[in-house]
Amino acid sequence: MNILSCALLIPLAVGPSISCAQTTPKAAQQKPAELTVWEILKNPSSLNDTIVKVSAVVRVSAEYSILEDRGCPEEGIWFMFGDGSAPPGMIATVNSGASSSNSQNSKKRSKSRVPIHLVKDSNYQQLLRYLATSAKNESCAENPLPTLPPDCRSYKIIATFIGRIDSVSKEIRAAHLKRTSRDGLDGKGFGHMGMFDVQLIVKSVENVSAE
Repeated sequence: MNILSCALLIPLAVGPSISCAQTTPKAAQQKPAELTVWEILKNPSSLNDTIVKVSAVVRVSAEYSILEDRGCPEEGIWFMFGDGSAPPGMIATVNSGASSSNSQNSKKRSKSRVPIHLVKDSNYQQLLRYLATSAKNESCAENPLPTLPPDCRSYKIIATFIGRIDSVSKEIRAAHLKRTSRDGLDGKGFGHMGMFDVQLIVKSVENVSAE
């Protein structure tokens, strides 16, 4: 997917660049860089192992958990919670194993990454409730719930997420941007079949709303 079409909609990112090999207790407490999904996708490798704060549309299905830009949804970020759990509604994914080979220093990076501890507060619980209700809607028409009338609500969920960015290397990102619809997936990413160049490991959730 091409994110260049969004250039006229959203200002250029001013993202911090940090060394992944120097994670310290201070780095773990770093102030989140407030960015959009599109700004993160402009240069994700420069944000690797950075704590960010991003407001996004949440899209979850049986195989995907994605954060999309509110103004430019052509490309998204894979997300998972900091305790390793998947959001309600996601059942299974096809793992590529490629996330462990995103760079030559992958082993060093995995040991030195900023640690993430999930905050399970009321905002987090509210997000789970919206996701769980929307997940029921997937099979509601074919398998009505025992309540009358059945609860078949589905939500467009928007929330602010704070967490750590994990990114593929600059070289892999450049190769993926040149990929066409005729090219097969190389699995060198995150999430389902390694399709995503960036993932957010969620630490906390704020400002949850749903339509």
